[in-house]
Amino acid sequence: MSWDAVARKDFEDAIRSRWLLALSGLFVLLVAGAAYLVRPAPGQTISSNDVLNSLLIRDALVTTLVPLIALVVAYNAVVGERESGSLKLLLSLPHSRADVVFGKVVGRAGAISVPIFVGFLLPAAVFAAIPAVTFDAPAYLGYTALTAVLAVAFVSIAVGFSAAAASQRLAIAGAIAVYFLFVPLWGAVQFPLRFYLGMGGGPGWLPSPAPRCCGCSASSTPRGRSKSSRAG
Repeated sequence: MSWDAVARKDFEDAIRSRWLLALSGLFVLLVAGAAYLVRPAPGQTISSNDVLNSLLIRDALVTTLVPLIALVVAYNAVVGERESGSLKLLLSLPHSRADVVFGKVVGRAGAISVPIFVGFLLPAAVFAAIPAVTFDAPAYLGYTALTAVLAVAFVSIAVGFSAAAASQRLAIAGAIAVYFLFVPLWGAVQFPLRFYLGMGGGPGWLPSPAPRCCGCSASSTPRGRSKSSRAG
């Protein structure tokens, strides 16, 4: 037995729970609601990309709701079993600690990915059948896959906090801190880094946007002046 056994059990437990059905229904309703809000006027058409770029999908669902749900699903993956005593039973089997943590990540990532794909792909079947909607299948599928990747990233962070935390309170605090860092406060956090890189900071191999930020570049030097200096 190894990490795949842990992941399979974790995923099967999540599949049997009602929250998975509730999340799938929520995602379907949100995508369908976004399509209704951006519906075309009679005689006109819209693209499926317009639905994905709507505020309800881009800002409310993907940027705000998906990371929050991923953290809630995974924050007690390890610490919850530690406090209940089931982790000792799990480690008494031929599993290493790495197997448990990695299996929890894979199992919870699969559990959160299922409602994301269901929530996006069910409305996609309707979009493809409606003549008024220009369905861009590669972009739609890529957007859905990247949304699942975003959820998996937050699940991985939450499981890491869950494995490192001594109690569920600390795991919850870590999940809340991660959410506020990467969602509401991310623009403020990355601004100093962008400014630093824009001023020419960072390693030498990193392309620097300093000329754009400072309004100057090497090509802005007057050519006539350089020629006259050479002539002199």
